[in-house]
Amino acid sequence: MSATQIDAGTAAPQTFVIPTPVATRSLGASLLTSEAEKPIRKNSPRIADVTASTAVLSLEESLFDNAANLKIAFAAIAMHLSPDWRRVIFKQLDRLLDSASWEEDSALIAFPPFITFLRFVIYAAPTRFPSLGVSPKGHILAAWLCPPQQIAVEFLEADKAVATFSIQTARSREVIAWRGHVADLKDFIQRNGLGDCVGN
Repeated sequence: MSATQIDAGTAAPQTFVIPTPVATRSLGASLLTSEAEKPIRKNSPRIADVTASTAVLSLEESLFDNAANLKIAFAAIAMHLSPDWRRVIFKQLDRLLDSASWEEDSALIAFPPFITFLRFVIYAAPTRFPSLGVSPKGHILAAWLCPPQQIAVEFLEADKAVATFSIQTARSREVIAWRGHVADLKDFIQRNGLGDCVGN
């Protein structure tokens, strides 16, 4: 600019088994041809071209592997989400990990924060889709905008999250900071009158 305890009054406890990332085959893996095995002459004009294409390929491999691991984990619990949620999450993962729009300050998505985000979506059951981003540390960022109010959440590892709530009162605009377990985030949102912002 990127399960745990549930409120007994809203949903029955469920347990989800989410797989750890698995190794994926690199896009760049290929067999050497006899032509490629020939020694390159010193001062060959193709050395710079080979170096540049290898660097680009490494980025594409990293992005592909990152997206593949996240989608494999997501597929294991996708049945608990609506088709619309599945489609939106896949689409936003592809957008965040698109090599064509990659910038120097972009970051790969860390696996634990992504799982924390999925657990929040399953247990809080928001009906409005957030805009997703990635922090420099690889944490998933989610924003729900409902002017003049808004919710911004950074999902961390170990089912933790930090959030800021921008609320318009009769007298002024207030910003509330929150940090805690994602199982408590939905209740905090509702207590501050922002349930409609996420669609609860």
